[in-house]
Amino acid sequence: MEKKSEKKYYAKIHRIGREKVLAICDAELLGRELSDGNITIEISEKFYGGELLSYDEVRELMKTATIINIFGEDIVNQLIKENSDYELSVIRIANIPHLQIIRV
Repeated sequence: MEKKSEKKYYAKIHRIGREKVLAICDAELLGRELSDGNITIEISEKFYGGELLSYDEVRELMKTATIINIFGEDIVNQLIKENSDYELSVIRIANIPHLQIIRV
């Protein structure tokens, strides 16, 4: 039996009108700035720094979110293990995987 990751992830819910935006990142990315060519992304406390959660807790939050913004090698790999279709949508910024899920 494969053991799930023991890692923790930051997750924060933002409500914007009728949308429920969920921001998730690997814990060690919080506060980092990623630069790749002319793109700079800040994994900010304000946007990502909600609760420190287990993978199972993050998956529960994902069930009700309409937009999900995800950064991190571990969290993205865990999601791809569950649904290989996610791999098609992953981009890398400063070699860090980034995935956005939008439910319509």
